[in-house]
Amino acid sequence: MRLQFSGHTKGAPRTHLVCAYAPTNVADSATKDLFYSQLHQTIDPLPKRDRLFVLGDMNARLDSRFCKFPVHPTASDNGERMAEFMEEQSLFSAQCAKDKPRRQWYTHCGPQGFQSRIDHCLTRRSFASSILDCQLYRVVTPPSDHRLMKIRVTMKLATPKKANRVPSLDYARLKEAHTAELVETDICAATGDTPSYEQFVVAAKTACENHLPVKPRFVPSKPWLDTDIIAARNLVAEARRSFKEAKSGDSRRKIADATKSLAQLYVDKEEVFYSSMASEVEQASKDGKH
Repeated sequence: MRLQFSGHTKGAPRTHLVCAYAPTNVADSATKDLFYSQLHQTIDPLPKRDRLFVLGDMNARLDSRFCKFPVHPTASDNGERMAEFMEEQSLFSAQCAKDKPRRQWYTHCGPQGFQSRIDHCLTRRSFASSILDCQLYRVVTPPSDHRLMKIRVTMKLATPKKANRVPSLDYARLKEAHTAELVETDICAATGDTPSYEQFVVAAKTACENHLPVKPRFVPSKPWLDTDIIAARNLVAEARRSFKEAKSGDSRRKIADATKSLAQLYVDKEEVFYSSMASEVEQASKDGKH
């Protein structure tokens, strides 16, 4: 079953909830292959920019190879299949991303008292930061051997696009005698001898649009942002991605070194830029142009 929720603006990312119940671990391979084939067919058409949550009893136990905080020493056959499915769809299990107390480890308690984590909430890795918390609660009524899973997420709805900005005219050009004369001539020709205020406003607006250029937008620039700066930024981003995947002292040092190198590169590029500007001003002053 798949549910779809749309944002409040046109073109906003949608949220898809896919409810699934996987075959048990003792089912035959054909049944398991059919289940994941149908799950792929459900998810493949969904745009990558949309939020996706696959919820349900996946009957899959994951080990340390596929889970950051595992509760099982070995993965089941269903766990291997679900891990392959997550890798192909760039998904991760929300429970595996949060370190929880031991009482929050298990989602199912079997008839023999065997506890396991087989219920999962899968979502895209690109939305990992939207998962705030994952809690498990014991179900009293109706009685169940599964625990209730509560996933707390944050979502930011898209805001309506702003209307196209009307370009402003360069009214400073009216100081030029020739431009002012053209505008005045058009206003007089359009209004006659005794114009009303409304007629004058419309005529003045039309005359200015006909003879005044559009005022150029001021875009602050930083000429020292060149290919070296971009390459250094990419190194910082790569170091942060590596640290996010495997937190270690070495990856933390790489982030610090890359950030320090980027900061120093900013200072060097800025110094070179302003030194060249000072040289140009000094040369212009010598030539009597400034």
